[in-house]
Amino acid sequence: MLEDRSKLHILPLTMDVDGFKVHLLEVLKNTLPDGTPQYFAVVRIEKDDFSTRNFTIPCRSTQELKAKLMAEIAKIRYVMFTYGKDFAKKVARP
Repeated sequence: MLEDRSKLHILPLTMDVDGFKVHLLEVLKNTLPDGTPQYFAVVRIEKDDFSTRNFTIPCRSTQELKAKLMAEIAKIRYVMFTYGKDFAKKVARP
């Protein structure tokens, strides 16, 4: 009867990814010409007094979204470690 269940998430959704707070603000679905669904996730990443502007991550699954979020967080950590938190704030919110 209810074999085809869909997950429903009420947005915005806030989750913890590798010590950073990630706000999932919006998800847009697009279907490619071959019929494959593609999603565009609008996110904002925060930690303490650091915050990025809203940006879009294209993905095809939640696993791919998580992997891309981990990559973005690694970039943020690298900039914070290399150039300092003040410089990272300037880069993230020009």
